[in-house]
Amino acid sequence: MRRRGAEKENRSRKAARPKRRIGPGVTHRRGASTADLQEQLDHRTRELSETLEQQTATAEILRIISSSPTDVQRVFDTIVRNFVSLCGSISGTIFTFDGKLVHSCGRLWLFAGAA
Repeated sequence: MRRRGAEKENRSRKAARPKRRIGPGVTHRRGASTADLQEQLDHRTRELSETLEQQTATAEILRIISSSPTDVQRVFDTIVRNFVSLCGSISGTIFTFDGKLVHSCGRLWLFAGAA
């Protein structure tokens, strides 16, 4: 004679398969249209390009820091230049605070012809 709980124990001992994960923004449905897939591809391409720009800017800043650790003005100028470029801005300024006063230490203004 079998017990009811014995069947449940056997079922629970099955090896669980890991769930397949998909990234955010990716739908998993049958019959996704070509337009939907193209939109997803375009979205991912934009994200990848933006990430690459950010990593390139970070690498440049780190390179400047390691090549001249005592020349902080070059570091500030590089940070502002990369900020303006990444944000699509026409200007950028970095301020420092020494405990009493605020100082402008890095500044960049792009003129209409320079953008």
